[in-house]
Amino acid sequence: MFTNMRVHTLGLLAAATLAVGAAADENRLFILQDSTQGSGLGNTLFVDQSLATGSTISGQINSDTAAVQAGGGNSATINVANTGGQVALNQTTLGTGAGNSGDINITGLSGVGVLTQLGLNNVGDIDVTGAGASALLEQLGDGNIGAVTVSGRNATGELRQNGNNNDTSLDVSGAGTTVILTQTGNNIVAAPTVVSNGGSVIINQTSP
Repeated sequence: MFTNMRVHTLGLLAAATLAVGAAADENRLFILQDSTQGSGLGNTLFVDQSLATGSTISGQINSDTAAVQAGGGNSATINVANTGGQVALNQTTLGTGAGNSGDINITGLSGVGVLTQLGLNNVGDIDVTGAGASALLEQLGDGNIGAVTVSGRNATGELRQNGNNNDTSLDVSGAGTTVILTQTGNNIVAAPTVVSNGGSVIINQTSP
């Protein structure tokens, strides 16, 4: 049984593809890493489920499909504690530049984190501490920096960035609150914090 796992694949002359299923205290991990699409730099994954029970890391919530890191130089660090946590990870390097990096920390009971990054040199950070809370971060483009922190019980925070060089952090601390922030364009900088209890907030930001 595995409680901590480090996976590193190198794409040199041949395809480097790794699929792993691991279980410890009913924890599960499904991962596919393929660096043959990129510049030859390998992908790196570090997972810690040692303090978790019944957690799942995959490519889609409530699914056994594999989490994916494709292209050169992607890296991810995932920590899941408590009971019933779920993580969905999909990172693909498009082109031959620097890969994407992600850091996901799920410590809330039945917490959920979803990270999707497609492009070059994106950096994503997800932190879920609220019970029954969920966070989603989606970055499509290059050079984006995003962070989603959800500490409210049964709260939801979603940040979607479609463009280049956006830098935004979303913090949701109100119980039962849903916040959806969508950014379309380039060079958007924002740091909204929502602390109200209950209700939904939808924010759309655009730039040339």
